[in-house]
Amino acid sequence: MKYPLTAITLIAAGAATGALATGSPTATSVEALTTGFESAQVIRVKDEIKEVEKAAKDAEKAAEKAAKQADKASDKAADKAEKRADKAADKAEKQADKSMDKAEKELDKAADKAEDRAEKAAEKSADKAEKRAEKLDDKVEKATEKAAKHAEKRAEQEAKAAEKAEKSLDKDLKKVEKELEKDLEKALKETDDAARERHMAMFKADIERSTEEREKLVQALMDAKAPQDRNMVEVIERTSLQLMTEPVTIENADVAEIITYRNCPPGLMNKTPACVPPGLAKQGVTYEEWVSYDIDRLEDLLEERRTAFVAVDSDASASTGDVAVATDAEIDLLLSSDRIATIYDLDPAPEGQKYALIDGLPVLLTDADYLALIEVNELAHTVELKDTTYVSPASALTQAELVQTYALPELADGYNYAVVNGEVLMVEDSAYEMLQLLRIARAAL
Repeated sequence: MKYPLTAITLIAAGAATGALATGSPTATSVEALTTGFESAQVIRVKDEIKEVEKAAKDAEKAAEKAAKQADKASDKAADKAEKRADKAADKAEKQADKSMDKAEKELDKAADKAEDRAEKAAEKSADKAEKRAEKLDDKVEKATEKAAKHAEKRAEQEAKAAEKAEKSLDKDLKKVEKELEKDLEKALKETDDAARERHMAMFKADIERSTEEREKLVQALMDAKAPQDRNMVEVIERTSLQLMTEPVTIENADVAEIITYRNCPPGLMNKTPACVPPGLAKQGVTYEEWVSYDIDRLEDLLEERRTAFVAVDSDASASTGDVAVATDAEIDLLLSSDRIATIYDLDPAPEGQKYALIDGLPVLLTDADYLALIEVNELAHTVELKDTTYVSPASALTQAELVQTYALPELADGYNYAVVNGEVLMVEDSAYEMLQLLRIARAAL
């Protein structure tokens, strides 16, 4: 650090003055002068250092103060700048929104204009296309009409030709069919007549018996024994009457149950379908349907079948459908009602009713039922058994068992065996069906 010139001068001057005052400018005086100079100089320097340090501290404080003031000023300036920036941003945003709204409105307008233009252009194109399509449809329609007329005319011509050919062919076919039918009818008639004559020769339509022969035959029938397990007297005695209405199936029932089951007579047991009378089987009635019939349904079926065999009394009212009453003189059945009641230990038949015997089962018949039974008996062909062979009135046998037991001829199609009042009859399907309906609906149990 350089001292100011004034300070050094003052020190030197002081020292010289002291030497002159003593009056002896000796070395000691010079040394003292020098020492005094140095002390004054040091003091001066120290003072100046202190002043400098103080000035430095003052400058530092001033700097700190200035820095604080600068920071405050900077913060204020920053706040102001931020606020101004926010304001500027808000202002810019608002201006941007306004610009966006304006731009959107302009775009909407432009889009609307473009849409209008496109719609108008599309309408024009559609109109043009529609007009073209209409013209094309007209052309196609005219062409189609022309082709249709041409095809129709051609079809008419072909139809006329086909009709002409068909008429000619039908004429030829009818001629051939008539010739074939005549030849076939002739051949069938010759075959059927010959077969029927051969078959019927084994039976007699009517057997004439004297009173003595008749009584002898009846007594023999009363004494005849039924095959084992086929005696209806024993079966009825040991079988619960409730069995007649229980749903017993052919597969699960024993022989005694089968032949006493209400809707399954022995003659129908081995048929297909089992138990169903021939006429109903041809109509498609199944076993399950048949065995489900109640007494009312059976009564309706019996009445339908019986009508064909009962003559209406001409003196009776047509509205009531009264039938002629059967008298003993009209009856040509082997076993009388009283005899049947005796065999089965039954009470006498009520007035207006009679017992009959169909395939081993006693039935209680009305006059209409009995007349139908007589008609069937008269129309049937009676099987003449050997003199030593008698049919037990209490036996219930299937068709096959009848043939085997009594050595009967094999039956032709459409015929069945039935044992009525102790006599073996060969009857047609319709008569056999009526007999079985009588057996089922009129069982005297």
